[in-house]
Amino acid sequence: MASLEPSNELSRCNSFISSRSVISDTEIESCCHLYAAQTNSRLLHVLSDLVKAFLDTEHDIQKSLENMGFPCHESSCSREEILPSLEDAIERLSHADGVNELCEDGPECISPSTTFYSSLTVTSGIVNSVSAGNAEDDILLGASRRLRSAVSRILHLLQELATHQFPDKFISSSDDVIRVKNSETEDLKVQLESSSKQILSYQKFIEQQAKEREFERDEFNIALQKIEEKFKEKERKESKLRTELEAYESQLTSLADDKKELEQKLRDVSLQLKKSSEITEEYKQVIQQMEKENEEFTRNERVLKKKVNELEEAIHLQASLNEEMQKEHLNNSNSLASAVIESINLRTSQLQRTLNMGEIIDLSGLSVSLLSSKPDVNYNTSNAEDSSTECSYADVNILDDKMRLLNTCIDKLVAQNVKLRSDLEYVNSNNKNLDDKFNKLLEEKSRLENELREVKREEEIIQEELNNKRLQLSALKSRVEGNVAWDVSQLKQTNEELKRNLAKEESKCETLKQQIAQLTVVNEERDLKIKQLTDEIRAVSAAVASVKNNFIKVEMEKIRLAKAESDLLKEKEAFMKQETVFRNEIDTLHQERDELTHKLSNTVKNDNQEVLSKLLRKVIRDKNEEIKCLSQQLRSIEDKLSPLCPKSNGGDVLSLVEELLHNVFDLKTKLKGDFEAKACVTVRTIEAAVNTENSSCVQRASKATNTIVQCEDERRVTILKCEKESLEEELRLCKQRLNDLCSKFKLCDEENSALKQAIITLREKEIAYRPDQRESYSDTEADVEMAENNLQDALETLHNNSQELLILSESRKKQKEAILRQLIETLPFVVSEDRNNTQCILHDEWRLQFLDSFPQKEIGALLFEKLKQINAVYFECNTKMKYYCREYEAVANKLVTVEKELANVQQDVVRYQKDCEKMKEKVKHFEQKMKDTENVKSELEERVETYRTSYKVAKEETNKLEKQIRELERSIPKKVTLDQNDIYLKLRRCLSHKKSLIFQKKYLLNVLGGFQLTEKATLALLANLNISMLHHLNRNAATGADQHLTQVSPVFAAHVQKQTPL
Repeated sequence: MASLEPSNELSRCNSFISSRSVISDTEIESCCHLYAAQTNSRLLHVLSDLVKAFLDTEHDIQKSLENMGFPCHESSCSREEILPSLEDAIERLSHADGVNELCEDGPECISPSTTFYSSLTVTSGIVNSVSAGNAEDDILLGASRRLRSAVSRILHLLQELATHQFPDKFISSSDDVIRVKNSETEDLKVQLESSSKQILSYQKFIEQQAKEREFERDEFNIALQKIEEKFKEKERKESKLRTELEAYESQLTSLADDKKELEQKLRDVSLQLKKSSEITEEYKQVIQQMEKENEEFTRNERVLKKKVNELEEAIHLQASLNEEMQKEHLNNSNSLASAVIESINLRTSQLQRTLNMGEIIDLSGLSVSLLSSKPDVNYNTSNAEDSSTECSYADVNILDDKMRLLNTCIDKLVAQNVKLRSDLEYVNSNNKNLDDKFNKLLEEKSRLENELREVKREEEIIQEELNNKRLQLSALKSRVEGNVAWDVSQLKQTNEELKRNLAKEESKCETLKQQIAQLTVVNEERDLKIKQLTDEIRAVSAAVASVKNNFIKVEMEKIRLAKAESDLLKEKEAFMKQETVFRNEIDTLHQERDELTHKLSNTVKNDNQEVLSKLLRKVIRDKNEEIKCLSQQLRSIEDKLSPLCPKSNGGDVLSLVEELLHNVFDLKTKLKGDFEAKACVTVRTIEAAVNTENSSCVQRASKATNTIVQCEDERRVTILKCEKESLEEELRLCKQRLNDLCSKFKLCDEENSALKQAIITLREKEIAYRPDQRESYSDTEADVEMAENNLQDALETLHNNSQELLILSESRKKQKEAILRQLIETLPFVVSEDRNNTQCILHDEWRLQFLDSFPQKEIGALLFEKLKQINAVYFECNTKMKYYCREYEAVANKLVTVEKELANVQQDVVRYQKDCEKMKEKVKHFEQKMKDTENVKSELEERVETYRTSYKVAKEETNKLEKQIRELERSIPKKVTLDQNDIYLKLRRCLSHKKSLIFQKKYLLNVLGGFQLTEKATLALLANLNISMLHHLNRNAATGADQHLTQVSPVFAAHVQKQTPL
C-alpha cells in the first residue's frame, strides 16, 4: 500500500500541472522534494536489507568454519560493530531527508543478490543529501570487503586441506564434514531457488516503476516545454518593444543631426573655398614665374643657336681651306722653295717702296698696332709669320673647347626646357583639377544655400503663421474681456487643472525617460561586451595574420638567401674566371707597354725630322696666305700714306731675313719639346690605366672573398631557425587564444541547451542500468553454480585424500609433520605481498634445504613448483584486487563529481528561473507604462481636437461680431450733441475700463508665461480703443453709443457663456 501511495501522489501532481497553464517555482520544487523523499525512503530499506543479508552470509560462513575446526578472529565483533553503524546511518539519512515512515514491501521483494543494483540507484537518486550517500558507500564497501576476506579464507583453508596440512583432524571427522557439506549444498540450492523467485518479482516491480516514471517524465518535459515557449514569446515581445523605442529615439536624433550636418557642410564648403582660392593664387604666381623663365630660356636658346651656326660655318670653312691646302701641298711640293724666294723678293720690294716713302718709324708703329689688333702681326715679317702659326693652332683648340661647352650648355638647356614643359603640363593638369573641384564646391555651396533659404523660408512662414494665430487669439481675448468681465475663479480652476495635468504628464514622461535610459544602459553594456569579444577576436586574428606574414617573410627570406648563396657561388666562379682573364690581360698590357715604349723611343728619333718638315710646310702655307693679306693691307696703307711719308734709303733687308731664319729655328726647337712632352704624357696615362685596372681587379677579388665568407657563415641560418621556432610558438599561442575564445562563445550558446542535455543523459543512464542489471543477475547465477561445482570437487578430493591418509603408514607421520612445519613457515612468505622477498626465499639454497627434508626428492620438487605456482596466482589475484579497488574508488569519485555537477545544474536552473521571473515582472511593468502612455496620448489628442473646434467656433463668432460692428457703425449718426457731464462720465468709464484691461493684461502675461507677442497685441488694442473714444468724443455721439452698448451686451454675454468651459 505504501508503494502505491507515492505513485498516486505523483499522478495527482502531474494532473495538477497539466490542468494549470502557468506553474510557479514553489509548486515545482514541492513536487521534486516529494519525489526525492519517496525514492530515498525506498532505497534506504533496500540498502538495510542488503547489508543484513551480507552480515548473515558472513555469520553463516564463520559458523561453518568453527564447526570444521578453523580459528576465527573477526567473527565475534563484526556483526555487533556493523549493525549499530548501519542504524546510525539510517537515522542520519532519515533526518537528512525528513522521512519518518518506511515502506512495507521493502524487505519482502528484495534479495541479497539484487541489492548491489539498488545501492547504485540510491546513490544516483539522492542529489540533495551528499552526506547520506557517503554513509551508504562506507557501509557497502565494508560489507564487500568482509565477504571477500571470508571467501579468501575459505580458499586458503581448502588449499591447506589439499596439501595435507591437518591430516589427523580430518581423518576422524571426514564423514561428519561430508554430511554437513551435503546438507549445506541442499540449503544453498533452496536459497538459490528462492533468490531466483525474488529476482523475478523484483524485476517485475522495477519494470512497473520504470513505466510509471516514464509517463511522469514525459508530462514533466511537456510542462517544461510550455514554460520555455512562454518565456520565448515574452522575450519576443520585449525585443519588439525595444526596437520600437530605438526607432523613435533614432527619429528624434536624426532630425537634430540633419540640421547639424547642414551647418557643418556649409562651414566645410566655405573653408574649402578659401583654401582653393589661396591655392589657385599660388599656382597663378608659380605659372607666371615659369612663363618668365621659359621666355628667358627661349631667348638664350636663340642666341646660342645663332652662335652655334656661326661656329659651324667657320669650322666648315676652315675644313674646306685645309683640304684645299693639302691638295695644293701635294701638287706643289717641289715648288715650295721657289715660292718662298719669290714671296721674300716681293716682300723686300714692298719694304723698299715703304722705305723710299721716308718714315720707317711711323710704319713700324702702324705695323705693331696692326699686329695687336689682328692675331699677333709684328713689325717684322718673321714675327708676323710665327704669330700667325701660333694663333692658327690656338684658335682651333679654343674653337673645339667652345663647341664642347656650347654642346653641353645646349643639352642642359634642352633638359631644362623638357623639365619646364613637364612642370607646366603638371601645373596645368592641377589647375584643371582645381577648377573642377572649385566648380563642384561652388555648385554644392549654391545647393546648400538654396536648401538653407528654403528652410529659413519655411521657418519664417511657420513663425508668421504662429504670430498671426497668437495675434488673433490675443485680439479676440482682448475684445471679449473689454466688453464682458471675465470670471477669475473659473480661470484659476482651469489653469490649476491644466497645471496638474501637465505635472502628471511630465512625471510620466520622466519615468519613461528613466526606463529608456536604463534600457539603453543595459543595451550599451551588452554592446560593450560584444565589442570587447569582437576586439579580442580581431586582435587575435590580427596577431595570427601578422605571425603568418612574418612566417611567410621568413620563408621568403630563406628562399632569397638560398638564391643569394647560389648566385654568390656563381659569382665566385665568375670572379675566379675573371681574375685569370685579368691577370692574362695585365701581362699582355705590360708586354704591350714595353713594346710601345721601345716603339716610341724609336719613332721619336726617326720621325722628328719628318714631322718638322711637315709642320714647316703647313706653316709656310699659312704664312703665305697671311702675307698676301698683309700685302693687300700694306698696299692700302701705302696708298693712304704716300702723300704724307718722304722717301728713305733701303739697307735693313738683310736684317729682316736673318730674323726670319732665327724664328724658324726657334719654332723647330719648340715643336720638338711639345712632341716629347706629349709622348711622355701618353706613356704616363697608359701606365695609370693599367694600374687602375689592376687595383679594380684586386678590389673585385677582395669583395668576392668577403661575400663568400659572409655566405659561409652559419650564424644567419641559426638565427633564422630560432626566429622560425619563436614564430611557430606565437602561432600556437594565438591558436590557443582563438580556441579559448571559441570555447567561451560555445559555452554561452550551450548554457541554454545544458538543461535539456542533462535530462537526456539521466534518461540514458536509467536505460543503461537495465542491461547492466540483467548481466549482473546472469553473472551472479553463473558464479553460484561455479561455487557449487568447486565445493563438490573439493569434497570429492577430501574424501579421496582421507582414504589415502588411512592407508599411509605411521612411519611417515614424523616426516609429514616436518614437511608441514616447513610449509607453514614458507606459506606466509608465499602469501606475502612483497614479491622480492618471496623470490629471495625461494632461492636455490632454501630449495636444497627443503628437498633434503623429503625422502623422495621428486615429490618435494613437485611440491616446490606448486608453491611457486600458488605464489604467482596469489600475486596476480592480489594485483587484480588492488586494481579493481582503485577502479571502484575512481567510479565512486566520478559519481560524486556527477552528483555535484547535477546540483550545480539545478542551482543554475533555479537562478535562471528567478531571472526569468524578474524579466517577466519588468515586462509587465513596462507594458503597463506603455498602456498609460498610450492613454495619455489619446487624451492629449482629444484635448487638441476640442481646442481646435473651440477655436473654429470662436473664429466664426468673431466674424459675426465684426459684421455686426460694421453695421452698427453705418447706422450711427454722424453728428450727435452731448453734454459735458455725459462726456465726463464716459471718460471715467473709459479710464476704469483701461485699468481693468491693464490688470487683465498682467494676469494673462502670468498665465501664458510672459509672451511678448501678447503684450504687443494688447497695447495695440488699447491704442485702438483710445482712438475710437476720441473719435466718438469729436463727433458727440454718446447717446448712440449707449444704445449700441445696450444692443451688443446680450451677444457678448452669450459668447462668454459658450467659452467658459475653456
